[in-house]
Amino acid sequence: MKHILAISAALSLAMLVTPACEKESQPVPAPAPANPAPTNPAQTPAPAPAPSPAPSTGPATFSAGDLRFDLPAGWQSVPPANAMRLAEVHVPAPQGADPAAICLLTFSRAGGNIEDNITRWAGQVRTPDGAPATPVRTTIERAGLTITLVEFRGTFMDGMPGSSQPPTAREGWIFRGAILPTQPMATFIRMTGPAESMLAAEEGWQSLVASARTQD
Repeated sequence: MKHILAISAALSLAMLVTPACEKESQPVPAPAPANPAPTNPAQTPAPAPAPSPAPSTGPATFSAGDLRFDLPAGWQSVPPANAMRLAEVHVPAPQGADPAAICLLTFSRAGGNIEDNITRWAGQVRTPDGAPATPVRTTIERAGLTITLVEFRGTFMDGMPGSSQPPTAREGWIFRGAILPTQPMATFIRMTGPAESMLAAEEGWQSLVASARTQD
């Protein structure tokens, strides 16, 4: 009888111990690291670069008072040489010509009617016999403005109005002018230079005047 009880007790003890052993033998997941290793930058794709703005393909522009103009290629808008000018543009000499044979454009405003100003300009260009030059005159319509264009050929009396210094006589020059009826006074454009340079720049002159428009 004692032998049977001993066997029963041993079996009961084995039944209690076995589940505990099985439970302890199951793998326990490793704890996650407190500070994860940083990602390798070489494995991180670089962000796509922002698209670059498309380059401007339009012409350069400049302003003269309330008007804006397109600048022909190669022409240079510079600070006005004096306070009487709204704007100033230099035109280089054509290829093969004397580099000093540049053309000058000045933009200004003045009173008086169109005819009076054309007569004043004619007095600045002389024919071989010393008389005022006769203008070649045309008109164009641009941006709601009737623009009067004139051209004189002869000896240009180059000097500042009202100056105590006598003007310099420049033979074989061309004087071009444009009168734009802006308010409260008209806007005047003058272009002067040696005939060779002025003839080479004629297309640029026409395109500049035709580009006149009010400021945006």
